[in-house]
Amino acid sequence: MRSLPTDLALEIGKDFAFFCHLLKMELSTAVYYTDLDMDVIWEGNTYLSRGLRFHNTSLNITAAIDRTSFEIDNTGLEFSSLVLSEDTRGRACTIHIAAIDKNGQVRAADTPFVGMLDSITVDNRKAVFDVYSHMILWKRKCPARIHQSSCPWIFKDAATCRYAGAELWCDHSYDRCVALSNSNNFGGFRFLPSLQNKQIWWGRSPA
Repeated sequence: MRSLPTDLALEIGKDFAFFCHLLKMELSTAVYYTDLDMDVIWEGNTYLSRGLRFHNTSLNITAAIDRTSFEIDNTGLEFSSLVLSEDTRGRACTIHIAAIDKNGQVRAADTPFVGMLDSITVDNRKAVFDVYSHMILWKRKCPARIHQSSCPWIFKDAATCRYAGAELWCDHSYDRCVALSNSNNFGGFRFLPSLQNKQIWWGRSPA
C-alpha cells in the first residue's frame, strides 16, 4: 500500500488545510494549472486556476501500464491553438496533490503521477488529455521513424529540429535545412530519391 509523505500526512489533520491538484505539462514552454479557485505559487511557478477534472486513473503492480486522463476547460480556445501549433504527444506531464493553508500557500505536496502525454481530444468547451507512465515506451514500435527523404521534425521544436533563428518557415527539405545552417539536425534520409528504382547489391556484384 502506498503511504503519504510525513509532512503531507500531518497537514491532513489540520482544520485549515484543504487540497488541490497541481498540473505541469512540459510543452514547448512549460504550462502550470490548478483546480483550485485561485492561482497557486509553488517552487517559483504560478499554477493558473482553471476548471480541471481528473478521471480514469489506473495504478498497477502488475505488468499493466499506469495511466490517467484529465479534462481542462478550453473556453479561451488556447488548447485548440496548441493542437494546431505543436505535437503534444510524448511530452512530460506531472500531477501533484498539494495541501493548501487558508492563505493559499502550499504547506506540503505529493506527486502521485509522472508520465507522458498521449492523445488529446479538443472541442470549444474542453480539452481531454490521456497520460501514461513512462513504461509505455516499452510498447513503442521499432523503428519509430519512417524512412523518408523529407524531415519529419516539427519546425523549431527544441528537442528535434533545434532551429532557433529568425526564419518563419521550412518545407522540410534538406536544401532548406542547409539554407538555415541547421543540416546537422536534419531528420530525413536525403539520399533516398537518388536510390529510387536502382538495383542495390550487398557485397560483390555478379559477373
